Amino acid sequence: MIIKRLTKDEARQRWPWLTEEALADEEYWAYLQRWAYNPPPTSRQPQDITAWLTRQLTALQAEVRMLEEVKANQPVMVEQSTNYLPLPVNPTTGEVNPYALPLESIWLLEAVLDQQLREPKNRITKALTQGREVMMEPGRFEASTTEVRRKVGRRFSDQEQLVAFDKLVDWKIVSQYIWDEKKGSNGGWTPVKSEHGIHVISEWFKDEEKRAGRPSKERGGRRYIFRGEIHPVAWFIIRRNMAFHRFHEIPKAVYRMSQGAQLLYRQGLPFVMSRTGWRLTFPVACRILGYPESPVKFQPESIEKYLGEIVRTVSWRRDREAERAGGGRGHDRLWVLKASKKEISHMLKRQFRREKVQAFQARQQS
Repeated sequence: MIIKRLTKDEARQRWPWLTEEALADEEYWAYLQRWAYNPPPTSRQPQDITAWLTRQLTALQAEVRMLEEVKANQPVMVEQSTNYLPLPVNPTTGEVNPYALPLESIWLLEAVLDQQLREPKNRITKALTQGREVMMEPGRFEASTTEVRRKVGRRFSDQEQLVAFDKLVDWKIVSQYIWDEKKGSNGGWTPVKSEHGIHVISEWFKDEEKRAGRPSKERGGRRYIFRGEIHPVAWFIIRRNMAFHRFHEIPKAVYRMSQGAQLLYRQGLPFVMSRTGWRLTFPVACRILGYPESPVKFQPESIEKYLGEIVRTVSWRRDREAERAGGGRGHDRLWVLKASKKEISHMLKRQFRREKVQAFQARQQS
């Protein structure tokens, strides 16, 4: 079926009062297109006009609901190196991470960064992909407690967020990882160390604002807004890694999993997309969950329960054959998980787009 589209000349003839500024506005032009071939009835009967207006309102409400549903289910975008730094166990060494963050602070960090990483006018990313040098500058953020709840898609009270923010602004790291596209065949991570460490959030403010409407019992009559700056070095590395597509998309459903399942999920993200999958050993699983490493009866059952929750939520796959071949039933136990076919498909598509961009840049430079 061919759908006829309104041209600018036709619009000028039909509605002579339209200004050029109105025609240049994309949202208004889309509105005119929707109405151009669905005009009001020519009948002057009030009931015909009312029925027509009701149909238009119903269609508009359905469109708004669809957009709200898409936004509500949008995954949270996290830059990979920043996602690895606050984990309970260092993914590189397998040892307990002294710079780990509580899970609630990780939620807040991811919600704040997602807002920045989705900014389409990313000057640093554009400059880096074009091979130009850029100056280091802090990354500025602003998010209300309501926006954070909407971003992670779960109950997260104002008081819980205030506590999480206090721990986040105290978070200090001594190293960060930057993606080196010239390392190995497909690139790799290179640590960037700081002798005395840096606070990832260098400047910060917590503001209270009066909430419109009747105050609720839970939140009172105020809301809180977090404002701040991300350290220039940390922000440069985050943006640079994003320029080379080093990010994960965390589904909203992950934030509603149990705490143990969420910790295991994030710990497995660096490895689950590889050919061999994520090989989780018994000692590392205990360190992630805060269990004693000496075998206790409840540990394997709890780990199995959390892994089963991950499999049901994000469709990761258990490789039972590899588990039986590589591990036993006690302290030498092994769990092997691989990404879902959908995640692998998305990864391959991103890799294909990245290679096309790199090939185009190579042709431009030559």
